[in-house]
Amino acid sequence: MRRFPNGHPDEELLEGYAMGTLRGAGLARLEEHLLICEECQDRLREVDAFVSAIREAAAHLMGVVTITHATEDGPVRLEAQQHGRRRWNARFEGPQLEGGDTFTSFQAAFHFLELSFSEMYPKHRCTEACCRGN
Repeated sequence: MRRFPNGHPDEELLEGYAMGTLRGAGLARLEEHLLICEECQDRLREVDAFVSAIREAAAHLMGVVTITHATEDGPVRLEAQQHGRRRWNARFEGPQLEGGDTFTSFQAAFHFLELSFSEMYPKHRCTEACCRGN
């Protein structure tokens, strides 16, 4: 495994990993490092918490978050939409695919969508064709 400068990945790499935008050899190298480095695992937990807080704040401002994944079956759309003060509808839809549930927080709705998608498409890796909407 090639080393990172200073022995650890920088914050930008950890942020890219937490946001799901890191690809290719950089992704594999970072994941190998995270398997053995407790310090970076702790740093990643902090970055994950920050990214989650930003996503939640943005969702509250916008009231809706949409992600479209380009899968081998066609586009799959994930959407968390706020209804009232403490109600979030989480929906997924695609070719011959539709489902959802209601939650009391954006975090829970978004987690449901991410988990549902990863169970339906466990081998999916985002490309430029996937997009994060507002």
